[in-house]
Amino acid sequence: MFICNCGSGLGNRIKSLVSCLRLDKNSKINWKKAPGILDCEFEDLFLNDLTISSPFPKNSRVYSSWRLAVLPEDNVPPGFAKVTFGKDLIGRPFSFTDPQGRNIDLEYNRIPESIKKEYVRCFQSFKINPTVLSWVAETEKLFDEETVSVHIRSWEDQEPDEESISRQKNFFKLEKFTNEMKKFPEETKFYLSSDAVNVIEKVKKIFPGRIITHKRHSELMTSRSTRTGAQDDLAELLLLSKNKVIIGTYLSTFTETAWWFGGAYAQVVIV
Repeated sequence: MFICNCGSGLGNRIKSLVSCLRLDKNSKINWKKAPGILDCEFEDLFLNDLTISSPFPKNSRVYSSWRLAVLPEDNVPPGFAKVTFGKDLIGRPFSFTDPQGRNIDLEYNRIPESIKKEYVRCFQSFKINPTVLSWVAETEKLFDEETVSVHIRSWEDQEPDEESISRQKNFFKLEKFTNEMKKFPEETKFYLSSDAVNVIEKVKKIFPGRIITHKRHSELMTSRSTRTGAQDDLAELLLLSKNKVIIGTYLSTFTETAWWFGGAYAQVVIV
């Protein structure tokens, strides 16, 4: 048995858990409430019977990585990883990097089909909380066949610190997103998910009448510290998964897990 022991944000936890489920279908998760990161119970988001508390059973193996597990027999050659091998745009080395560069994280449609199918199966095994599903259905009614998903992570959703300021400076440029959006026909509608109300309002002004957003039941700025906020965040992630094109954020596992929940077939543009 593998036990997921990842205590970071929503996207990272989901990736860590599906890795465990791929390695052993009987895997469990040690769910940690963490104000400012993810402050809810597992059952608030998913109904699967997967939670476990310490002490863990003997012979169980702990998995804490945010990376998707790659097996020795997987058709992934050495040096495959392009996005998360080496250093990020700030110049920092990535964590849990495979020495042979066989990581598949954030590689999207470069990932071999056989591995995609395995992980899509794991993602499809989640039983989403009905409350979240009802919110998704309400907003999804506004989509059409040509709606484009846009996820903009700005790092404006927290008190400024060295980390958030550095990420805003090196990772986030709003015009990169809007320039990609302008490439689509003028009648195209966009489903927009962001971590900052300020960003959403700016994009609405640039594309008047063309932006669809989830009607949240919680304050966006404090979503990481409330139960309802976590449910809203999962609803937004699932809504991103519903369209054929996703414009996503560099190094965001929120964008990445949305792609997986959608079946791992959407065209992805990362800015």
